[in-house]
Amino acid sequence: MNKRVLFSLSILIAAVAVVVGATGAFFSDTETSTGNIFKAGSIDLKVDSECHYYNLTGFEPTGEPVYTDVGCGEIDSQTGVGIGNWRMTDLVDGVHKFFSFEDIKPGDWGEDTISLHVFDNDAWGWFTVRGLSDNENDCTEPELEAEPNCKADEDGELDEAVLLTIWLDQGTIPGFQNYEGRIDEFEGDNVWQPEEGQPLESGYIHKFDPFDLSLVLSGAYNLYCRGNADPSGHNNYEFCHGLAEDGRMVGSTTYYFGVKWELPIETGNNVQTDSFSGDMEFVVVQHRNNPTKLGGPEAELERPLIGANLGRYSQPSSCDVIVGSGGESTIQAGVDVASAGQTVCVDAGIYDEDVVINKSLTLAGDGAGATSIINGQSTAYVGAITVSTGVDNVTIEGFEINGAGQAAIYLVENNSGITISSNKLVSPSGSQKNALLSGGFQSNNTIINNEFVGVGAAQLVYINGAASVSKASDNVDFTYNTFSGTIVSGGIALGNEAGNSTITENVFDATLTSTYAILDLWEDTIVVNTNNFNSVSGTKVMNGDTGMLDAENNWWGDNDPSNNVSGNVDYDPWESSAYPEN
Repeated sequence: MNKRVLFSLSILIAAVAVVVGATGAFFSDTETSTGNIFKAGSIDLKVDSECHYYNLTGFEPTGEPVYTDVGCGEIDSQTGVGIGNWRMTDLVDGVHKFFSFEDIKPGDWGEDTISLHVFDNDAWGWFTVRGLSDNENDCTEPELEAEPNCKADEDGELDEAVLLTIWLDQGTIPGFQNYEGRIDEFEGDNVWQPEEGQPLESGYIHKFDPFDLSLVLSGAYNLYCRGNADPSGHNNYEFCHGLAEDGRMVGSTTYYFGVKWELPIETGNNVQTDSFSGDMEFVVVQHRNNPTKLGGPEAELERPLIGANLGRYSQPSSCDVIVGSGGESTIQAGVDVASAGQTVCVDAGIYDEDVVINKSLTLAGDGAGATSIINGQSTAYVGAITVSTGVDNVTIEGFEINGAGQAAIYLVENNSGITISSNKLVSPSGSQKNALLSGGFQSNNTIINNEFVGVGAAQLVYINGAASVSKASDNVDFTYNTFSGTIVSGGIALGNEAGNSTITENVFDATLTSTYAILDLWEDTIVVNTNNFNSVSGTKVMNGDTGMLDAENNWWGDNDPSNNVSGNVDYDPWESSAYPEN
């Protein structure tokens, strides 16, 4: 930004001449300031990169691995840019890629030294990984052995296996001195030195959140520079230049960051043919007059990640009854031998059965990621899992459950304290089927972190109450769930007749379209906040009660929610874009 604003001063003078005696002139003097200018400063971030790729090529007699730098790829003849290798420039989408590797194997690793140049003013800086997309791609024979339920069209595991480590590559002299002959030979050398402190971030790449660079820069200042250098970081490119007390990036300074990736040698066959892609993003905003860092990506962190993340689940470590290796052969047998209040843990495997729960207990699978699968058998009005009338305090977690009769899970009636968590529930095929169905008199139930998949369902999920069965239900909450698949043209994704319930932080996929409504609600005390309704058109929320239903702060699929509601629905304020999703 380089705008020049010129201005002049127009002076209106009203003069009154007073004549005394002879004609004369007033004494006067004029001073003029010319060429007054307002000129906006600028912040311009430029990036350069140097990439290395190391293959494991052997072992020393001592057992130490031997790595060979095989390079990161050829220079593109059209753009003059190689993978991870280019001189200082503005990044161009699809051209400047830090990493792009097609055949990585356990034991491979690479390193990219990224230098950031902020011209000409001090700035706050952030680094983040965004838009990760992971794919299974194929299921080879070795992968199927490691992952028996591998499906080529589902998410892969590679992004959960690649480790990413980032450090401040400042060399052995604190700060950044490489300017006009002032040299620290270890600065930006692709190697981590102990003097550079601990890495500023390390972990699996799918867990990286926006990282505030001021945290590591101020940390380095406090470690090396406090009392020995200007706290502003402006130190004439000598000791501690670029390290400020508040962690700002000092204008016209080159900052080096080392970025190492690694696929650990112990990684298993479950990642074969998997791939993932994403964006690495560096953001700077002005420092002056901006003490709270307005405009940075941290503002986006205030918006929650919503929808299901089945990868969060882990099976309980303490189990009273085991189904599988060394234990009961069927889930029903495990339920039958368990005492009230006990935990039944189910090993990975496929269980072709219908399960009836008639006591308070926890039924815990090995995970819904194609590990513990229940395939319902009966086509009668039952669930693949049925919780009997009057049974309370049941937890069902960590399964993929495929319904065959009426539903994947069926809560018959008068159930309280039910928790359904971290499952993938697939409705039986057919228009009158459900992924989750309850009778009336439900209370204090929690439905959290599940995927509900419709196969032409009329009511993908439905909680009955006073409106339909004259048996009032209360407080059945839906949080962090993802609703996807298909429903019939006049169907619904979620119907809830339980008053005083919350429906928050859920995702309703764009594949769910209806000529009726996505949510069919029959109590105006239900609260619908912070959800993504991703289909563009149609009614998303219908209120069948008389009072005003709170449906604020949702993303409605477009910026005009007035045609996305029916009945008394308060949708204002609404979100102007979708919430980030798990």
